[in-house]
Amino acid sequence: MGEFLLVMAQERALEKGVEASTILREGKVRDELALVINEEEISLVVIGKPAGDSSVFELSALESFAAELEEETDIKTVLV
Repeated sequence: MGEFLLVMAQERALEKGVEASTILREGKVRDELALVINEEEISLVVIGKPAGDSSVFELSALESFAAELEEETDIKTVLV
């Protein structure tokens, strides 16, 4: 399912004129993101905000996650 969602996101980006690559990893999200940030020399992390009230993610939890990730990696992390 993860691979399918990444392909869909990649296609949507391409429709908007943005070339995107995908990486699929297993493990704890924060740990894996930190590894990818270092391995791929990432300069910006963008995390999508939940849409509407039906999301299982609370906005405040994502904001805290983004702030902690930015502090740990020293890489700008934004929610959109």
